[in-house]
This record gives sequence, structure tokens and C-alpha cells, in this order.
Amino acid sequence: MKKIQRLIKDMCYELDAAEHYAKHALRNKDEDKELGDVYERVARQELDHCEMFHAQAVRLIREHGEAPNEAMRAVWEYEHDKIMERDAEIRVKLNMYSGMK
Repeated sequence: MKKIQRLIKDMCYELDAAEHYAKHALRNKDEDKELGDVYERVARQELDHCEMFHAQAVRLIREHGEAPNEAMRAVWEYEHDKIMERDAEIRVKLNMYSGMK
């Protein structure tokens, strides 16, 4: 499904942005706390965007009706695992930032 493919790309784009902002939050924590806080907040917003796209992908898969074919399921599971792992890694960075406040 083309829509799912697009959503996967969009989720990855949002994760790239969230990771970028999380790194800047950590880099600015000691030097400029106010700026670090902004980066943290924006990173969390990017993760929220990723979650919204994820919810739509899950909805589309459910609405597909018949069970997705094996190839489609394998691709989704592979991409989904990568996305969830990256999401968790970014959240660890953001929690490190929050824990340092």
C-alpha cells in the first residue's frame, strides 16, 4: 500500500527531526537552559507527530479488510520495529535531559 509506505517515510522524517532536536537539547542544557528547553519541547512534538502517523498506519492496516499478505506484513513488522527502536532511543535522550533539570 502506497499510503503505508508514505507514512513510514513520514515517521522516519519525524524521528530524524526529533533526534536532531534532542541532541541540541542535551548540548545546550548547561550553556543555555532556556534554549535547551525549547529544543526538548520541539523534539517531543516531533515524536507526537510520529505517533499520529503511526496511528494512521495502524488504522489503514486494520481497514484493509483481509489480512495483509505475508510480504506486506513482513515489511511493516521490519519497519515498525526500527521505528519503535529509534523512538525509544530518542525518548531516552529526552529523559536524560529532563532528569538533568
